[in-house]
Amino acid sequence: MHTKALLVLAFTAVALARSTNTQDVLDGISELEAQSASMRQQVQQILAEDKSSLTDAISLHNSVNKLMGRSEEAVNVIKMVSPSPGSVEDCDAVIGALEKILPDIEAGLKLVTDKKPVIDGMQGGRISAIVALDLMHLKQCVTNIQDALFDAAPPGCLNRAYALKEQFNDPYNLAVAAYNTK
Repeated sequence: MHTKALLVLAFTAVALARSTNTQDVLDGISELEAQSASMRQQVQQILAEDKSSLTDAISLHNSVNKLMGRSEEAVNVIKMVSPSPGSVEDCDAVIGALEKILPDIEAGLKLVTDKKPVIDGMQGGRISAIVALDLMHLKQCVTNIQDALFDAAPPGCLNRAYALKEQFNDPYNLAVAAYNTK
């Protein structure tokens, strides 16, 4: 946890030392995409095994923490974009990059939701509790990124941004709801 805080502080210091631009945001989204794809593959591997362990769940939880750290970095970069609000063209580029990530995120959330009965049976329900907590944290990360993007978006781009927000929120809401029921 301390390492994560130090990384965020270091990243923020670098961001403060120079203004960021749309390419920095796109680079951050690309990193989030790679981390998200890696985590989905990890989930697939864990669920493919006949008997997953608490160690597998903790490893996955650590991957979620890394993704959350990347999300915090992305929020910091977005907040430092200059000029702000950005241009409609820049906003379109960012929305396009986020639309590219969405199918992978939806697939990962669907997998975790569809496999809930299997996950509930692992380690007496402890793994299910970890997944539920991680889903809530990831949903908050998405909300934080959305809020930062809305603050940086020009008025001519907000309708498309709000539509994308709903596309991201729907699968997270379904997954969180699935793990908040018995």
